[in-house]
Amino acid sequence: MSNLTDKQIEVAVNWWAELLNRGRCTWTEQNKNAELNWDTGKCSLLDALLNQLPQDTGDVSVFKFSLQNELINEEVVTYIGVDYHPTGDLSRALAMAGFKRSPFPFKTAMYFNKGGVQVRVGYGGETVELLLNK
Repeated sequence: MSNLTDKQIEVAVNWWAELLNRGRCTWTEQNKNAELNWDTGKCSLLDALLNQLPQDTGDVSVFKFSLQNELINEEVVTYIGVDYHPTGDLSRALAMAGFKRSPFPFKTAMYFNKGGVQVRVGYGGETVELLLNK
């Protein structure tokens, strides 16, 4: 049984799934809700290179289900993220969903604290609290 609340798990799973749906190389803070805001100018070269690779045919809904189960079944979760490769929970959820490589930006971190979820994208990125809308 996890130390996380159902709302923390829901917010975390939806945030990572939105990142998968966007499929871009960078993220910046739009507002304190930590909405995803893609800066395509900065990403254009990397996106062009990534578009040369075969399209990954992973299933986002399976990823969401798998990550949710990973988080529910972990006894203590304080962090999930990507250094240069996803951590165990993310890695297993991506594999279960059929993703062959990680589409997540390097140095993306999600921290869980008492009733909250914080996110930081990129090396030196600002840590932002995700709203749980209790």
